[in-house]
Amino acid sequence: QGPLSVTEFWTGWFDEWGTKHETRSGQVAATLVDEMLAQGASVNMYMFHGGTNFGFMNGAEQKPYMPLVTSYDYDAPLSEAGDPTDQYVLIRNVIAKYVPVPDPVPQPSPKKAYGVVPLNYIGSLFDPRIYSIVSRTAVKSAYPKTM
Repeated sequence: QGPLSVTEFWTGWFDEWGTKHETRSGQVAATLVDEMLAQGASVNMYMFHGGTNFGFMNGAEQKPYMPLVTSYDYDAPLSEAGDPTDQYVLIRNVIAKYVPVPDPVPQPSPKKAYGVVPLNYIGSLFDPRIYSIVSRTAVKSAYPKTM
C-alpha cells in the first residue's frame, strides 16, 4: 500500500489541424475529481492551464499523420488566455468540499482586437535560403533560454 496519486488527470485533449476543437464535460471532470478526492487521492491535472507551443514544437499524431495546432489549450480549467472556464468553477467547487479555496474566482483577462495585421510573404520555411537567414539570426546558447 502506498499513497493514492493520479499523476495525469486529463482535463481535455489536444486539437489536430482541420478537426473540431476538443472539449470535455466540466461536470464529468468535476465528478471524477470528487471521486478521487473522496478516496484521499492526490490529483495532478494535465493540463490545468492552457498554453501555446511556438514554432514547430507542437508535434503530431503518427497513425495517420495528423499535425497538432500550436494552441495547447487542452480545454483546460484555465484557458490558454488564463481565463477561468466553466470546468474551472465546477472543479473549484469540488475542491472546496475538501480544503479551503481562495476567493474570489479570477476574472477573465481583458481582450483587445488588433484589427487586420498585414503579412508579407517572404518564402517557404522549407526553402534553404530562408533557413540560412533564420539560422544567422537565431539565438545560440549552451543553456536553455526563456521565451
